[in-house]
Amino acid sequence: MQVTEKKLFPRFKSLGLVGLLLILGACDRHDGDTRHHGVWDVDNFSAPETAEMSPEEAERMLGARGVYTRHIARFHDMQCLKPGYEHQSLDVERFTEDFGMEPGQVGLLDDNITRIDITCHDNPLERGSILFIKDEDTLITLWEGVFFQMHRSSGSPMPAR
Repeated sequence: MQVTEKKLFPRFKSLGLVGLLLILGACDRHDGDTRHHGVWDVDNFSAPETAEMSPEEAERMLGARGVYTRHIARFHDMQCLKPGYEHQSLDVERFTEDFGMEPGQVGLLDDNITRIDITCHDNPLERGSILFIKDEDTLITLWEGVFFQMHRSSGSPMPAR
C-alpha cells in the first residue's frame, strides 16, 4: 500500500502544478503585441479642417506625454488602470472611411495600418485612447479630430513576467 501511495503523490503534485499554471495563464492579460508600451512625447500634429480642436489648442498639446504599459494607460492629464489594448488591422479604404482622410496624410503607411483601441477598467480614457503604430519609435494618437504624433522617449518597459 505504501508503494502505491508514493507513486500517486507525484501524479497529484504534477496535476496541481499544471492546474496552477492554467489558472495563472488565464489571469494573465499580457498582450502579444507590446510595441506601443513605453513613454511617448507628442512632437507634431496634423489638424484637418474638420477637426473639433483648433490648431492653437493642438499646438498647446506639443510636449504632452503618453505612457502605455500593461498596468496603466496615461495621456496628458488622463489615466486609467488595468487598460485593455485591442489591436486591429485597417486597410486604406477602412481608414479613409473612418477618419475622412487617407493614412498618408497623417504619416501612416498605406498598407498594414495597426489601430489600437484602449479600454479602461476604472475610467474611460478620453484623450489618447486610440493609437496607430507608425513605426517602432513613433505612435499616432487621435483626439478631437487631430492626429498627434508621439516619439518614444524611453524604451519599452521590461515584460512583467
